[in-house]
Amino acid sequence: MTLEAPVTTPRVRSVVRRWSFWGWIAIIVVGAAIVGALVQGARPPGEPLSPTNPAPSGAQAVAEVLRERGVDVVVAEELASAIEAVGAGEDVTLLVHDPLALLDEEAHRALDGAASRLVLLEPGVAALRDLADGVTQSGFTEGSEPARADCAVPEAERAVEISSASTLYTAPGAVAECWREPSGARMIVLDGERGEIVVLGAAELLANERITRAGNAAFALGLLGRNDTLVWYRPSVADLAGGAPPATLGELSPDWVVPFALLAVVVVACAAVWRGRRLGPLVVEPLPSVVPADETMRGRARLYARARARLRAADALRIGTIDRIAERLGLASSASLEEVILASSAATRRPAAQLRELLVDTEPRDDRALVRLSDELLALEREIARATRPPGQTGE
Repeated sequence: MTLEAPVTTPRVRSVVRRWSFWGWIAIIVVGAAIVGALVQGARPPGEPLSPTNPAPSGAQAVAEVLRERGVDVVVAEELASAIEAVGAGEDVTLLVHDPLALLDEEAHRALDGAASRLVLLEPGVAALRDLADGVTQSGFTEGSEPARADCAVPEAERAVEISSASTLYTAPGAVAECWREPSGARMIVLDGERGEIVVLGAAELLANERITRAGNAAFALGLLGRNDTLVWYRPSVADLAGGAPPATLGELSPDWVVPFALLAVVVVACAAVWRGRRLGPLVVEPLPSVVPADETMRGRARLYARARARLRAADALRIGTIDRIAERLGLASSASLEEVILASSAATRRPAAQLRELLVDTEPRDDRALVRLSDELLALEREIARATRPPGQTGE
């Protein structure tokens, strides 16, 4: 005889409980959108290494200090304005930073010899070919450690060391090579037709967040402040052929793309609501059989033994031991292996190298070694349990 459950009218509470999940999802999505809009709105304007950008990635600090020291800093974003600001070029430093390689050969010819000192900040292959003949890129260094200048350039000698990631260059006919590495130098100095040409690969040292490290400030102020006028030229899309900005993705896309995308979003949302609805409370269904945990463990162990997967079995033992040790020591679930080893070393007074060998490095060569490793892991757990046991408490 089958008993049927009585049919009841859904209450307001059950309806609210059924749709509460989707309500929370909507609240989270709206909250994330608001936070993203606020963060985007609070982000300071400007591009990386721009002299008008006060953000950590900008270079406004160098420009402002140079102005305080009497240097006339002119920011140019178009070739015509840069050439106009250079003027006759006497006692003028022209800094060219073209990270997007917007300038062509004609623009490079206009810049060649325009100022008495030309500083190329991380130039590309085309800029090197047109403005610094003979200089080639030869590598890259992360710049994690300060590097010594070891050259006769006054600004570099005054700074002694700089700290910045850098592109490396080589030049057979260079006047000076500063901050040399095995594969090249971070700065190359050449004699141009009108004056000095400086190829600097360490552009990041000008950033606001790096300018105070090592001798970065002393070098940057000396390099850019030697002359009375500094023209800081950052090419823009206005310097492209014809002066027209490149077409956007929306302009290149067909007219039907946006309506189709909106329709797809609506369809996906409706499908999610349709397939994700709850038809009722969860019920417990008895399984036809119950497998004890120890039988599962023994079965897996037999599979490891049959496949002679000693290293996989050792890894399973170690993972379980590390998780239990981290929980016993009160570490966060996101704690790294090194943090677990250091905390275990402090608790047991064992050397960290010994614990690392036990928990990571040792590879069992046979079954006896695997059993011995298991015993040592168990002994380590018990030792940490005794070390972390509150005073007066007994047992493991």
